[in-house]
Amino acid sequence: LGSYFLYVVFAYHQHLLYREYEQLFAPRAHVTGGVPMTA
Repeated sequence: LGSYFLYVVFAYHQHLLYREYEQLFAPRAHVTGGVPMTA
């Protein structure tokens, strides 16, 4: 149970970092459903 909790916290932290990246470098990502367009 402890390792599962750590995995959830890690995944949530990664999600927050991705949202930071999305807002800083890919403002149009909201239109594409949250996926940054790199090409």
